[in-house]
Amino acid sequence: MLRGSKIDKVDFAGRQVYVKRDDLLVFKQADIGDGVESTSTSTIVGFNGNKARKFYYLLSQDLSTKTKLVSYGSAQSNSLPVLAALAKHKGLLFDFYVDHIAKFLKHNPAGNYASALALGANIIELKLKSNLHAKGGAESTSSEVSLEQYVTALVSTGQDVELVPEGGRIVMAQQGIEQLAIELIDWYQQHSFKALNLMLPAGTGTTAVLLQQSFVRLNCPIKVYTCACVGDEQYLKAQFKQLVEDEHLHPVILSTAKKYHFGQLYQELYQLWQQLERQTGITFELLYDPQAWQIILAGAFDVNIPLIYIHQGGLPGNETMQARYRRKLGH
Repeated sequence: MLRGSKIDKVDFAGRQVYVKRDDLLVFKQADIGDGVESTSTSTIVGFNGNKARKFYYLLSQDLSTKTKLVSYGSAQSNSLPVLAALAKHKGLLFDFYVDHIAKFLKHNPAGNYASALALGANIIELKLKSNLHAKGGAESTSSEVSLEQYVTALVSTGQDVELVPEGGRIVMAQQGIEQLAIELIDWYQQHSFKALNLMLPAGTGTTAVLLQQSFVRLNCPIKVYTCACVGDEQYLKAQFKQLVEDEHLHPVILSTAKKYHFGQLYQELYQLWQQLERQTGITFELLYDPQAWQIILAGAFDVNIPLIYIHQGGLPGNETMQARYRRKLGH
């Protein structure tokens, strides 16, 4: 059984919110349920936060027949350093495929990219889109191969390779997410709440949909709300259905008043992020969290029902995001 993360009560802009501190979640040798007894309290360096919950099923698996862990995504993915830490702990090579690495980042490694390199990750730039555009013509666009398709085809015949989908979007993530659900249910019951709303931002939406499914399965009335930070609402619904077909088990998707494009910089979100840290004393993740908190501040939730926010970690990525904001805002 994993050790849970604590829950803090904060007041922000007149609203009381409970924060589940998965940003502080760490895994120790003794946490590994692989059938091997361990009393070691040493931390598995870099294996932490929400991504570690998703990949806990791999941590607890016997991967002795594997020689390599393979995944894909962006060069600043929150999954990248966590998977690098997992591979190092398991004694595996780790290949992580990306379409593009910014020239500045290559020469000035920072954030998740730098953390993963320090843990021994082999980050492979494919340049699929640029190679396609170099060929020119609308005809070539129709035959574009996605990063997912390319990597899946590349490793499909490798029996000694463990392939992890982008962002941990896999049903086996249920093992770690259900433990999160159990922690939340225990806390909910201890406080004798009649109802509880839960909010977290979504990339692939894996945590949100598997949490809601767990609450229903465990007969707990906690209601999960989320917002689409990577694509639009339809994209997020499609991600949900890949994992949980029954739409009655899906979280409620809320929207910000303004459409935000993933990875772009918005001064109001940066200012909200700064305000959150000043008022709560908690550093939140800069890419996803401000959108979710903007929805909370817009009055989307009944103030008479307690609200819990899942802080999913991902703080190493703040380094590069802050640098980008400072360059844009002239700070």
